[in-house]
Amino acid sequence: THGFVSGPRKKNRWPARMLIEYAKTGRSRCRVCNETIAKDAIRIKSEGDPERNIYPSYRHIECYHPTNRFANVDFLHGFNSLKACDKQRIHKQFEQHNKDVEQQRAEAVVRREQRAVEAKAKAQEKRERERRRKEERRERTERAKRARIEAKGEDASAPPATATLTEATRAIFDELDTDLPQTKILTKLRRIRVAELRTLCQANGQEIDGTKEVLMRRLLAPITANTLVLE
Repeated sequence: THGFVSGPRKKNRWPARMLIEYAKTGRSRCRVCNETIAKDAIRIKSEGDPERNIYPSYRHIECYHPTNRFANVDFLHGFNSLKACDKQRIHKQFEQHNKDVEQQRAEAVVRREQRAVEAKAKAQEKRERERRRKEERRERTERAKRARIEAKGEDASAPPATATLTEATRAIFDELDTDLPQTKILTKLRRIRVAELRTLCQANGQEIDGTKEVLMRRLLAPITANTLVLE
């Protein structure tokens, strides 16, 4: 990261002092572009720490991208020793860099908001597709049911058939403990035929249409209240 020098271990990271100066020789090399820095050219120097085997590094002023901590020339030591024309040029460079950073942040915010809107629209579209699929499955099930009834020569508009309760079904209710959890009650009710469940719903003043799961859940209320009528 620009402005920080890495030590041998992460816990030894320490803020480096940044200097701006004219290159004393033409031997230093830019850390960013790896090109040599000409003599008397403006360079940024990151001081090292010999005790930690951290050596100074250099950058062209054009290759230097300041972080938030060093985004102002006031944090660059030696700035006042530069020529007036160089000071003005570097001031403009830093101002332009800060404007670019603000613009990038604003664009990033706009992109995040756009992605959030797109994700919300996709989720809504997915829910709508799932709802349509469920409706289509329900319609196919109803059509198939009516077709089976008509194939048997029965009236498709007639109410669902009921059946007399068998001894096995009565035995289930005789042994049923109303204090059981609903899941266990539903497990016992699954052993009963759909036609008999319709008979029980009819005897307790409830609707008799729907799937087996719907019929069982309708019977939960009178069972838990211990007011179930068997016939």
